[in-house]
Amino acid sequence: PHRAFLPRTAATAFARLATEVAIDGVALRYAYSLKTSPDAEYLALARGVGMLAECISQFEVRRAIESGWPADMIVLNGPGKWWPDTMPPTDGLRAVFCDSIEEMERLATSGRTDRLWGVRLRVPEFPSRFGIPLDEPALFERLCAAIATLPQQRAFGIHLHLASTFIGVGHWQDAVESAIVWARTIESAAGRAVSALDFGGGYHPDDFAHIPFRDVMHFARQNLPSLSDVYVEPGRALTQASMALITRVLDVRRSRGAADEIVVDACIADLPLIGVYPHRVFRMTDGALRPIGRGSGRVLGRICMEDDVLFVGLDLPDDIGIGDRLVVCDAGAYERSMSYAFGRAGYA
Repeated sequence: PHRAFLPRTAATAFARLATEVAIDGVALRYAYSLKTSPDAEYLALARGVGMLAECISQFEVRRAIESGWPADMIVLNGPGKWWPDTMPPTDGLRAVFCDSIEEMERLATSGRTDRLWGVRLRVPEFPSRFGIPLDEPALFERLCAAIATLPQQRAFGIHLHLASTFIGVGHWQDAVESAIVWARTIESAAGRAVSALDFGGGYHPDDFAHIPFRDVMHFARQNLPSLSDVYVEPGRALTQASMALITRVLDVRRSRGAADEIVVDACIADLPLIGVYPHRVFRMTDGALRPIGRGSGRVLGRICMEDDVLFVGLDLPDDIGIGDRLVVCDAGAYERSMSYAFGRAGYA
């Protein structure tokens, strides 16, 4: 199987973010999440349109700096952001968002000089493995006490990440507005103004244009008068459609003369999220791409795993044969960065 980068599709997606947006005096800043896809082509496009870099490890921070981002253009997130501890952590970042109270308490005494420190919230009624839960009074009191000890010269921010891909745009807005109300409560209890919000990523390309960022920013400005910046990480929305995977048919199985199943040389190692969201599929014939619609056929991967089923319910052409090629679209983002070399016997 061959993964093809689609440069015009990628350039068009990134170009839409080239203009900085300000609403009610609050700047909407886009940050490219390196975990989405750290390929050089994407990093260059993100740098070219002035995006910040969003990292979740010290490896990613180093990659961002090597790719041209200065430290004060890097946002650091996640539960394991200081890993690996064998690598000296980069100081002077734009923002560091803590995933626990313990991490914030350590950060308060670290002597670091980052521009902004903040916390990631786990708002009630929206389950997540990330962030600090807010529905226990004792934990909330401890959180506010930790925030109150932060150096006065350090700006303070709030981070929330709940992927709209999984909870839907409407629930996403509900969660974000809930976090904003909690941020206002934290301001009052801890005596620290919130100057930045980070809404994270996880936006499907089809949803991103419909996310009501303007409405949310109006709501945030009304509740947080010191707010100056809102960060959004649209990595998946920019890169998912900009790669395709070309795969070859290895076997065709027929029932009553019709193609019932095919085996291809791609597998779930090449497309690890194949069952999570829809992928467009085309057949290459006579130099042209012809879409394959819905039907009853199955596309099976090459490896001996029961779950290596790439598609269920495709209208496989009756004349499809061994050696024919299919093109699986929407194979960028995590389909690229999470792919792995299983079933290759150690060969790349």
